Amino acid sequence: MTQERKKWLLYLILAFLGIGAWIRFSYPSFSFIDLKISRKDALKTARDYLRQQRAIDPEIYTQAVVLGSESAADRYLQKTLGFAGEQEFIAGHRFDLFSWRVRFFQEGKKEEYRISVSASTGKITGFLHLIEDTAHRPEASVEKSYALAQQFLSQQLHADLNGYTLKEKTTKEYDNRADHSFSWQKDNVSIPWSREKNAGTGKLLIKIRASGNDILSFDTNVFDVPDDFKRFIANAKQSGRILTNIFSFFSYLLIIAATYTLVTKRQNLILQITQPFYVAAGVLLCALLIIFQFNNIQDMLYDYPTTSSLKVYFSELSLGLLVTGSFLAIMMVVPAMAGEAIAQENTSRCRGFAHYLQSTFFSRHTAAMIALGYAITLILLGLQSVIFHIGQTYWGVWIERPHVTQASSAILPFVTILIVAFRASICEETLYRLFGIEYGKKLFKNIFLACLAASVIWGFGHSHYQIFPSWFRGIEVSLLGLVLSFFYVRYGMIPVVISHFIFDAFWGSAGFIFGKAQPWDLFSCLLVICLPLIFTLIAFVLNRPDVLKQKAFFLNAARRHNIKILSAFLSNRNNFEGKNITEIREELLHSGWDPVVIDKAIEETEKCC
Repeated sequence: MTQERKKWLLYLILAFLGIGAWIRFSYPSFSFIDLKISRKDALKTARDYLRQQRAIDPEIYTQAVVLGSESAADRYLQKTLGFAGEQEFIAGHRFDLFSWRVRFFQEGKKEEYRISVSASTGKITGFLHLIEDTAHRPEASVEKSYALAQQFLSQQLHADLNGYTLKEKTTKEYDNRADHSFSWQKDNVSIPWSREKNAGTGKLLIKIRASGNDILSFDTNVFDVPDDFKRFIANAKQSGRILTNIFSFFSYLLIIAATYTLVTKRQNLILQITQPFYVAAGVLLCALLIIFQFNNIQDMLYDYPTTSSLKVYFSELSLGLLVTGSFLAIMMVVPAMAGEAIAQENTSRCRGFAHYLQSTFFSRHTAAMIALGYAITLILLGLQSVIFHIGQTYWGVWIERPHVTQASSAILPFVTILIVAFRASICEETLYRLFGIEYGKKLFKNIFLACLAASVIWGFGHSHYQIFPSWFRGIEVSLLGLVLSFFYVRYGMIPVVISHFIFDAFWGSAGFIFGKAQPWDLFSCLLVICLPLIFTLIAFVLNRPDVLKQKAFFLNAARRHNIKILSAFLSNRNNFEGKNITEIREELLHSGWDPVVIDKAIEETEKCC
């Protein structure tokens, strides 16, 4: 067996071990996700409730539907009970972690309706009728409102208050009415935050607010977390933002260095070869971000403040999106092209896309690199699962699931997953791997230090993500970055970009694939994960020759002239001053000569000699 085959066998073994580790440690966190109720069903339930129970015509309102999660409860239960304990709590108390949130509003008016529908059962768990502070309601005593609330819970919601204890009665006075709020606490639910005295406990509540003869709001799915925990979370998020900002500074330094590199090497032939490809990728990225925004229009409508007009609101968002999209596209193109220029100087092995642009993407070599990307993904998933398991066991690490709600709230969840994965993979791999490692190698004169620095900057730049404590997220992503760096150094950009894409697409899709979800969401998300595999099959079948075009194909008159001058210089051994050809090449590169011109001149000189 050849050495290369032994390496591939090792990667395959590590991939299978990664699958096993993920199934063992991470699969349970997705298997309990229940999204059987579709957005369409939730909207119909909410409309029917307004029409039948409130005598309100929903058609006169603009409507928005998003998937929300009880993130505070999720954090608290994971932190206090552990993940297994949280699952038992959710099942035992029929607590809904995910719900569809439906908003009915009118432009320029404060009055609106919001209804929460359980994503697992389809039952209405929450309602809010938002009205003007000056709105009039008939006078009603606390006792009368309390009786109204009890009757409503029993007859309309079929909520059994046996086993609940009245926790709170409050009254808020307005100019033309008084709102009376009541809450009941479930007797057997009191989860302490810590052993310290007066640290508070987590409680399961039912809440309702009455005004006059009307029920303005209710919520049968409330998990009340103590203030100490809220402060703990606020501090943890602040720490994460601080870490992110610190390491974002180093990312900006990388971008500045990439800009300087691109300016100083703007005449290099490699930039002429790669520029059309990366500019096209930047334009595609900008277009995809616009599609992403409109695909997530439900989020925008749900967050729309009715104090402004919809036209102004969307105009501001669109302008901000255009600026952000253009900035991200530039921030991808500049490091990518600068990285290609430095990579060509650092090694004879092409690590960027320049090699494929001079030959073909449709070869079996490319197919093998994409297949390797899938193997790397499995290795990363397994490694991440082990890291999380260690963190949850020894450091109280816990995880949130924002990707589930973000994708589900989109019109087409798979489009959001596709765009998020594409944006992260192409932008981050060009900055931190292609440019970061190649620039770090020149800076530190050591490939390991270059990989470590790029990985740590990338890793701790993710410290603001919803994994606590924040420093753990930085360590976890840095370790994954080192794995990606290893494969980048050995095999170039294609495997790491593909692996990053599949990794992010998998995490965005896992809730649909392994939980209970709509068939369309399941299969469309699987298609996103399989997109690189489709390209692999095409490349394998076409199998075009992986042969570089002659450099002369790209040379203009000025470069040919420079080759003649440099060849004449190199042919005179007296100019070497005792230096070997490698040292001469380094000096010429340092002086700003195009590496393609240098290598071509060396090649012609060697032929003559």
